[in-house]
Order: sequence, then structure tokens, then C-alpha cells
Amino acid sequence: MSNPSQCDGYGYCLIGRNRERMACSFQCKPERCPNFVVCGSEDLPRCVLHCHGGMCVWCAMSFGLLDIEEKVETCHICLEDRNYQVRRLNCRHQICPGCFRRCTFGSDRIDIPWGKRQEEKTILGRCALCRI
Repeated sequence: MSNPSQCDGYGYCLIGRNRERMACSFQCKPERCPNFVVCGSEDLPRCVLHCHGGMCVWCAMSFGLLDIEEKVETCHICLEDRNYQVRRLNCRHQICPGCFRRCTFGSDRIDIPWGKRQEEKTILGRCALCRI
């Protein structure tokens, strides 16, 4: 970035104190991680997504870009009709985002990996349908 008081279009103007200090002619807006229905990461500057292959830090470290379809279908695990289906990476089964979180992390809630709670949490990582 040549002028530290000007945004370069990657959303640096959205980070912390830069909001007050930087002029932005690009009209930067926060963006969502493409895995949003699983990770819940939104309001990210483009520079964060750009650094991690187009996704949030958590997704880049945990499982990468997921195959998520927007379609109403009954989840094979919780038997509820859900608007999104996530395809498991290893076995290709489709399940809802909540069941994906529970099968992958043992909880419907994702904690950041470097927090205290990580030590207490066991990551399961297996499909509830086929145990792969």
C-alpha cells in the first residue's frame, strides 16, 4: 500500500482503528466466509479472506473450502428439513451444517483453536452415517 491513509481496495480500511483514519474510494464492505453456514464468520475484510485461500482463518486451518449446497432437504442425522447441506470431505455424505459441526468438532459451537477451551474439546472428525 503506497499511501497509508488510503485504502487499496482489500478492506484494510475496515480493520480496527483504520476505520477512522483511512479514506476509502473503493467503498469496501465486509464479506462472509464461503463456509459461513458452518463457521459463522462474517464481517471480514477482503484482505483476511485473500490471505487464507478465500476463506476465514478457522476454515483454512480446520477443513478448507467445503461443498455447501443451498437446498431444502432432510438431514440424514437429525431428520430435520434444513436449507443447506454440507458434503463431508472424506465420504461425500450430505448433512446439515449443525450436524457437520457436531460430527467434526463434537459440539454445535465452534471455539477458536487457540483458546483455552481447545484443550478440553475432543475433535471427532468422523461421519455419523458411515464412521469414516
